[in-house]
Amino acid sequence: RFKSYGRQSGSYDVWNVDYIYINKGRTILSPYDHRDFSISSVDESILKDYTAMPYKHFFTNQAAFLKSNLTINYINQSNDSKNREIRFDISDHLKNAGNNFTSTNTTQQQSVGRNNIYTSPLSKTFVNQFKPLYIIQKYVILDNLLSDYKDALQPFDCMFNNIVERGTVLHDYYAYDDNTAEFAFGSNSSGSKIGIQFKAEAKDILTHVDISFVQSKGQNLTGLKIYLTVWNSDRSKELRSQILTIKYTDFINGFNRFQLENPLVLETGEIYHVGYVQNFNSLLTLGYDRNNDHTDKIYYNTNGTWKNLNNDPGTIKGSIMIHPVFSKGEILTDVVEKYVAQKKTLELYPNPAHDYISILQEVDLQYEIYSLYGAPIASGTANANNKREINIETFMSGMYIIIATDKQNNTYTARFIKE
Repeated sequence: RFKSYGRQSGSYDVWNVDYIYINKGRTILSPYDHRDFSISSVDESILKDYTAMPYKHFFTNQAAFLKSNLTINYINQSNDSKNREIRFDISDHLKNAGNNFTSTNTTQQQSVGRNNIYTSPLSKTFVNQFKPLYIIQKYVILDNLLSDYKDALQPFDCMFNNIVERGTVLHDYYAYDDNTAEFAFGSNSSGSKIGIQFKAEAKDILTHVDISFVQSKGQNLTGLKIYLTVWNSDRSKELRSQILTIKYTDFINGFNRFQLENPLVLETGEIYHVGYVQNFNSLLTLGYDRNNDHTDKIYYNTNGTWKNLNNDPGTIKGSIMIHPVFSKGEILTDVVEKYVAQKKTLELYPNPAHDYISILQEVDLQYEIYSLYGAPIASGTANANNKREINIETFMSGMYIIIATDKQNNTYTARFIKE
């Protein structure tokens, strides 16, 4: 019987078991010669910089985004060198014609111990069929000399499970991570800003953001509000900022999708940063993938100055699990301006105000008012036929956000100042 002990929350209690070998013919005096190979790591993606890209961005210049080689790192558990067959298979899981490949098998002698590396050229061209692709990379080490690896000490071949699969998504979003969190990253400081850098490889509309919030060594923050924010290339300007209500998924490594109230058009080659501004002192954490190091793309600001995580001494390498989503994979057309124009601004008067504000739109609205720290302040109904004044006499001086929804689920937003 095997038991593991540890917390069910926290950053460090993650471990993996490949398999457990049990052989009643072995004794404490038997020589150790565990005749097996273990794959320790592989390339997570066929892409140089990402694990996922919008497919229409990828096909603007696929040669620029594809890696030239794929690599297996593995361990020879045996006490001697043996010939092994190594294979890389590349295939389109969605069975799009012309996008299924099998790499040439290679047989070579493998040295004893760790730090064995094998690299295979990736010379593939994918057919653009104007729809998503899910590319499977299969890394295989095979025993091509079975008779050498079977005897009384090890009566069966342990090479049967030396297969690792990874996937590369070409759909409607960018990702640096592999959708699996081995760690957590975040802040417990009010005013903290966290953002991750991306580059638009094609003109497109940023419509949603996927975020994997994880509850790690802290309280359940469901329902608290922060600001979903998009910054420009040097993070000096907020391109978009809106209230986001924190929520977790009910399954491990899940993402929640948040829609931008005002979608953002990005030009080809434009660099931007996606993240949030925190408004409370409780620990808020994101999933952190340690298999893919993109700390050079992660920025944080806790004291008024932006810093790059890669420059911090002792930084644990990885990627935060935030994905910008582009127009749901639709091909960009001349409806861009029409789509962006769908944003509705709530018209208020006066602004700044002292005792009351009036909503000028003559439609039935349900509204909520929040402080800049995301705390709910007031809510109510503004009817088209009634006086549309909201009493703010008891509000403290400062800036507030009002969000209103009509019967057609159109959203109206505005900020106002209470003097």
